[in-house]
Amino acid sequence: MLRFIVRRIAWAIPTMLLVTFLVYVALRLGTNPVNSYLRSNPRASAEKIAQYKELNGLGSNYVTGYLGVIAHNTIIANQTIMCKMAVCHY
Repeated sequence: MLRFIVRRIAWAIPTMLLVTFLVYVALRLGTNPVNSYLRSNPRASAEKIAQYKELNGLGSNYVTGYLGVIAHNTIIANQTIMCKMAVCHY
């Protein structure tokens, strides 16, 4: 039984990574984040657009952009964000 559980968990991790990567690629192909940014801020300068692309990993290829999203959405990063919002409880 333990072997079965370990095997299931071992298959769940790459499956989850593959599915989230495919969703990330589909979102990047289906929408243009820069146009969305320009709709919310029509007077954005070229410097602000470049800064937006750099912060969101839009200038890179899909793999490095996905890894950047994964790195920024970890529990540790979320705790850091929550601390900046002054709701730390540890």
